[in-house]
Amino acid sequence: MYEHSRRMFTALLPLLSAGDDLETKRRLLHHCEVAVRRLGEGEAPGRLTQRLFLEVRPLIGPSDALTALELVERHVNALHHATLRARVAPITRCAGRNRRGRPCGRDAMRGQDYCTSHRDLADATLPPPVARQR
Repeated sequence: MYEHSRRMFTALLPLLSAGDDLETKRRLLHHCEVAVRRLGEGEAPGRLTQRLFLEVRPLIGPSDALTALELVERHVNALHHATLRARVAPITRCAGRNRRGRPCGRDAMRGQDYCTSHRDLADATLPPPVARQR
């Protein structure tokens, strides 16, 4: 979902009127990232569009308000459809273990039990070695 918040941020960036300073850009980016997180937590897209627009409205010039609202609405709807597609395949934790024997904390790849670092464990088809008896 990182790419959605960045796309929304870059679309709204030219509309900033509250100055071109770094703090204003950080505030806009923060609002975009929070909106993505809220939608992932289940907030309704219509409510999220309204909330995000009200949060970024003070940063945008009066002549660009309608454009900003349309951009926010378009990006929130695209994000909503992306989250619906992502919910089809739930994300699970990796079944691998790190060097210390603790469970891996990364997300597994879609449709698999392991993350990218442990994907070779899923490919291992050899049985475990048998201990020799003396």
